[in-house]
Amino acid sequence: MVLNLSHPDQWIETFGMTALEAMYYKLPVIVPTVGGIAEIVENGYNGFHLDYRSLNEMQEKIEELVINKSLYNTLSENAFKYAQKFNESEYRENLNGLVREFIQNSDPVQKSILLR
Repeated sequence: MVLNLSHPDQWIETFGMTALEAMYYKLPVIVPTVGGIAEIVENGYNGFHLDYRSLNEMQEKIEELVINKSLYNTLSENAFKYAQKFNESEYRENLNGLVREFIQNSDPVQKSILLR
């Protein structure tokens, strides 16, 4: 398990690469409730969200994962599945789709410039 203790009142993580890398290695993650990191961690599916200021909540989530092996295993598998979405071919496919959509929605003058 990976516990991310970034302080959103000081900075907000825009993506959360550490959490994603942990999920790729089948580790459930516990992260703050704000920022990009909260978007890649689905609370109760591949990890947990928590208020980083709440030591009690932090302790409860850690104990829950240590005690409940079934939950740990489920979160681990879901974390790995989710992390698989972030690979080169998916990225390329998504980027190409965005470019195609942009070109399709461009006016004729913009299209002629873009397709040169």
